[in-house]
Amino acid sequence: MAALAKLYTPDGLTPRYPVAFLTNGGGVTERVKAHQLSEWLGVAVGEEQVVLSHTPMRQLTSQYAQQPVLVAGRGQVREVAFHYGFKQVVTPKQLVRAMPAAVPFHEDQGLFPGSADLPCYTRELKYGSPQHPIRAIMVFTDPSDWYRELQLMIDVLTSRGAPGHAPPPGTPPVEVYFSNPDLLWANEFPTPRFGQGAFSACLEALHEKVTGEPLRARHYGKPHAAPYLLAEQLLLRQAQALGLEAAPAEAAHAGAPQQGPHQARTPLPFSGIYAVGDNPAADVRGANAAGAPWVSCLVTKTGVARANCSADPAQGPGNERAMIDFVAPVYQNDGAGTRNLFGPTLRLRGGDTAVINLLNNLTKPAGEDKAALPLNGFTHVSDTNLHGHGIHAETGVASQAQAAQYRGHDNIFYTVPGKASKKAALKAQAFTMQIPRDHMPGLAWYHAHHHGSTTLQVPTSNGLIIVEDRPEFLPDKNGCKEARGLLANAPETVLHFALLPFMKPTKNTGIPGLNMRRYVEVDDANMQLASKMAQPNNPLWTGVKGTFSNKDFVLVNGGWQPDIPMRSGVYCRWRMAWATVKRFATIGIYDAATGKPATNCETLLLAKDGVFLMQMPRLVDHIFLAPGNRAELLVKCSGAVGKKYGPATPQAQPQLRACTPARAGYTADLQDASLRAAGAAGKLTNPPINFIMQPFGCLVNGKNFTFPDSEPIKLQLGKVVEWKANYVAVHPLHMHTNPFQIQDLAAANLLPGCSYTSWFEAGDYHDTLMLPQMQLWGTVRLRLQPGEFTGYAVMHCHSLQHEDVGCMKVLRYSCPGRADPQPRVCPGFKFPVPGTVVLPSQARRSAARASAAELLVAVQEAGAAGGGGAGSATLATHAAAADT
Repeated sequence: MAALAKLYTPDGLTPRYPVAFLTNGGGVTERVKAHQLSEWLGVAVGEEQVVLSHTPMRQLTSQYAQQPVLVAGRGQVREVAFHYGFKQVVTPKQLVRAMPAAVPFHEDQGLFPGSADLPCYTRELKYGSPQHPIRAIMVFTDPSDWYRELQLMIDVLTSRGAPGHAPPPGTPPVEVYFSNPDLLWANEFPTPRFGQGAFSACLEALHEKVTGEPLRARHYGKPHAAPYLLAEQLLLRQAQALGLEAAPAEAAHAGAPQQGPHQARTPLPFSGIYAVGDNPAADVRGANAAGAPWVSCLVTKTGVARANCSADPAQGPGNERAMIDFVAPVYQNDGAGTRNLFGPTLRLRGGDTAVINLLNNLTKPAGEDKAALPLNGFTHVSDTNLHGHGIHAETGVASQAQAAQYRGHDNIFYTVPGKASKKAALKAQAFTMQIPRDHMPGLAWYHAHHHGSTTLQVPTSNGLIIVEDRPEFLPDKNGCKEARGLLANAPETVLHFALLPFMKPTKNTGIPGLNMRRYVEVDDANMQLASKMAQPNNPLWTGVKGTFSNKDFVLVNGGWQPDIPMRSGVYCRWRMAWATVKRFATIGIYDAATGKPATNCETLLLAKDGVFLMQMPRLVDHIFLAPGNRAELLVKCSGAVGKKYGPATPQAQPQLRACTPARAGYTADLQDASLRAAGAAGKLTNPPINFIMQPFGCLVNGKNFTFPDSEPIKLQLGKVVEWKANYVAVHPLHMHTNPFQIQDLAAANLLPGCSYTSWFEAGDYHDTLMLPQMQLWGTVRLRLQPGEFTGYAVMHCHSLQHEDVGCMKVLRYSCPGRADPQPRVCPGFKFPVPGTVVLPSQARRSAARASAAELLVAVQEAGAAGGGGAGSATLATHAAAADT
């Protein structure tokens, strides 16, 4: 509310900037919706500012104003159609009243009490007769009676406008228009509900089944182009009324290439149109597809962010074997049903709840019996689930006996099974992640985590999570004012790295007793497909399985070597995720023209694995990421890299290591001096945690993964856990629920000629740690203090091919003196070393979080943003061969 009020004059009656409201809702006129918005938001909203899902369909009056049209949906759709200018409107209610035998199982349910409800019936109007056939079907909102609407629409389509009559030769087909493409939508029910997109899918399937021909239909509504084009015209008229002068297209869109559906359009006097919404599938995707000057901004509504993802089988390049049907190379993650290489990015705040509705559309291999499969190995290829990697939250597993039931949160022992056959009903589960109020800001990610199938699914079945900044973590008193200002103003670039492995199919892995032939073939075929789907495409994709042998290729944000726009001399915030199943990467910035390291770029490290450094920023000369690692940096380049940068005012380097971020308790400083200061030196405990090398993979505490585990690693709340991690030179150590802190980095453990570099220091927090510069036998001392959340989780090697074959161990976070089942949160829990962050009261937080229920589009005047054109830097990525 407060943000919206700033766009209006103090009395709330007049917009100071062009503002439009876009929604996939409808069923009323724009005037009625404007009145509703005015009451909800406390500012004056005019109908000229509103775009409903069916508003773009007003333009169809030029074609159908004087022709019979069937208008369907809930709400006042008949009145809306007349308001738009359609003169001959008929509804499904009228059709079924005039032709009751057409819908034999329809129950009236009092919808038609008599002529007072509908003054004229269909036959009296003659709409739908051979003399006056229906020429178009328009679905304005979600139908409430699918049986009735589907039956009548098929009748209209197959008769070409006159139900019950054979169409004369040459009769044109009836056109179909849908206003809202959303396949699913979320309400208070735990799993998503079908939307208009599902209804259209049913109609399309029935039409093809009955006629043998695909249905010709057009979809409006977000994320399609029509509402954005219409919004631009509304905003342009408002801008003209406010006296804003039109800017040349090249000035208005500086720094962003023309793309998407708006390649040729009226020059706009805006440097940015900010699309603020809470739906990644519609709001964010639609604005991103619209191209410049649209900028998507995702916010959560009432503290809940929802994402609808389905794990979908590959649709291969044409020469794949049957096994390709059983592995998910993509998440289908939006209401329109389009497929993407990765799931949507969720942006959350402390105190929010994320709900990811996961549908498993994978089919089990023929004859697969889960009970007959070994626990460890490359198995269960069609089963899946979800893990919040880097999220400090409840485990959701109070006891091992309860792990088979999903009771919320991060239960990776739970299974969302694949379908028994392609025609069987798919399984679904709403996975929840409740973010603690004091959660550290930073980058996390979510991915499939079903034991046995992680290697195959995770390379593309994943998405990112951004826990937004809070000023309380960077207080002035800690020397953080300068750093906080830089972060607040730095342009953000999210870099999602995906490593796609290509392996030549082989009859045997070469490992005695471990035949993985068919799974290797699936891996290869799916990764080939994902490489083809990349935007830009990976030019090395060939469509032929087995072309590459032991070759891995890296995509950035789903593209092959894309450009990253930057401004010369201006810090940009990079959020980087090495969202991979294996191999580590050393990443640097090099001059695209010379191929040598860039001398005019500066990299400042802020956080690793979603946790701020103890002192920041730290100047680093490279970026190191192991599988699952994330990093956040300030990056600045000056001069020409790849192409020239536009003018900008160079920013001076901030004072290094000047800021000491405030800490949440689960990321408190656990080094010796801090333990002594907190009186916690006597609370150290040393549980046995040891990796043991295997020819392929590793063991934890001498055993392969087993579940239930009679000997879980016991981590008691209220203690500080310390252990010496071994074999982290080759096995990236990952721990669920709680990150850990490096205590020392002994020079004696290094390989000859190596150093820990500027990337690693004692005091750094990680949730995944790999130190390839160490001797194989070297160890590193780590500490953590488990947070308030009890229950069962795991630790494992994040080279996931090792995790799948058994390099994983069960953890038991226990409340002192409590037997299983553990309480959700340990009563009276206090950290041995308390956190230092001070958060506002709940009442202040609630007031600050109030937000509008509709999508707000705010427009920035040309020139309001900082000057400067755009350029690009090139990332050099080296994926090291650490697969043994």
